[in-house]
Amino acid sequence: MVIEVHLYNTLKRHVPSSSSGAVTVDVEDDISIAELLNEMEIEAAEIQLIMVNGKKSKLEYRLYDGDRVSLFSN
Repeated sequence: MVIEVHLYNTLKRHVPSSSSGAVTVDVEDDISIAELLNEMEIEAAEIQLIMVNGKKSKLEYRLYDGDRVSLFSN
């Protein structure tokens, strides 16, 4: 499934190929945000706010195809 990930503030450094901090990630079905962070090599401790499709979310949230994940750092 394909997830759109937007990284803000200091998190942009995890996607140097994207100056905007936005990337499309192809991941396995039934993946949580915590697992997504692990795949992207982002420490959960760096995250201050998680939003999925414009709504506040948690690390345990299971993602669906087409979700838009926005991650904000401290």
